[in-house]
Amino acid sequence: MLSDREASNSKKKNYFFETNSVAQLVQGYKGYDYSLVKRWTKNVSVFDISKLFFPVNTDGIHWVCTDGIHWVCVVIAFEKKRIQAYNSSAEPRQNLCDMLFQYLMDEGKTRKHDVVLNKDECSIGARHRSIPIQTNVYDFGLFTCIFAYLLSMDRTLSFNQNDIDACRSSMKAAIETRDLAVMEDWFLKKHTRTLSITRKRKPSF
Repeated sequence: MLSDREASNSKKKNYFFETNSVAQLVQGYKGYDYSLVKRWTKNVSVFDISKLFFPVNTDGIHWVCTDGIHWVCVVIAFEKKRIQAYNSSAEPRQNLCDMLFQYLMDEGKTRKHDVVLNKDECSIGARHRSIPIQTNVYDFGLFTCIFAYLLSMDRTLSFNQNDIDACRSSMKAAIETRDLAVMEDWFLKKHTRTLSITRKRKPSF
């Protein structure tokens, strides 16, 4: 639904990769291979977009240490010169960020496009203090969806585990009706005071 929203936006501010994209890039347990995925963006220039979103299922990816099926949202923000893993379990996932930086380098060479991120000047990795942390072992997917939803609209991550049941109901209704406004209505009602403050200052990401 987020991809559909961006498709109707002529400015194409965000680009959302498929949920199996990173698994294809690393071939599960075999390792990184850009040649397998270079067709992903043959019809789009990722370097002309503000943010790239990678929903990642870490289960079965050998270089990501995990004790179960976890979802992580990795975001590349060109304007902020930042690659960050939003992980509600607070694990760093530094290798995910490093690997996607390498993907950008290979993409730039293939598309003959100057890469706007320099590793010496770029912030690569996770900042845990600003990322909401879940208190159970089954809400990784939901947290990942909320991260993508809020960050794609330049909003701060002003929610916590206590908000998740209401978020779940709102997201279910949005999916059933194919209307993100359902989720937006809930968010605005619950965070009117917070938004009135945070919209006056730059988002953290």
